[in-house]
Amino acid sequence: MAVELYPDGTSTCILGNLADISAAGCCVETPTRIEVGTALRMSPFGHAEMIINGKVVNHRVNTGMMFHAHGVEFSVPSESDVTTRWLELVEEISASDQRMKRYFGEKE
Repeated sequence: MAVELYPDGTSTCILGNLADISAAGCCVETPTRIEVGTALRMSPFGHAEMIINGKVVNHRVNTGMMFHAHGVEFSVPSESDVTTRWLELVEEISASDQRMKRYFGEKE
């Protein structure tokens, strides 16, 4: 699922792919590196109103695919309303994406 990342101290939006998610954080793949320790705001692509804050806690490069994988820890408690709403939206968008793939006959 596509996400928009806004690292603190910059007005730049970095588009990324949400590769994995839990109530405590997520893994986001991007074409550019974001330094460990960088605080950021993140929202699902097209849903700017659903911002969750986090911090990059680890980084690795996937040289075969030429992308950067970032571990992001959410800045709010996992049981907070913000986290719950964010996870629900991610689940809803992901389910919708899967329905579209089936409709167009794409492999999942």
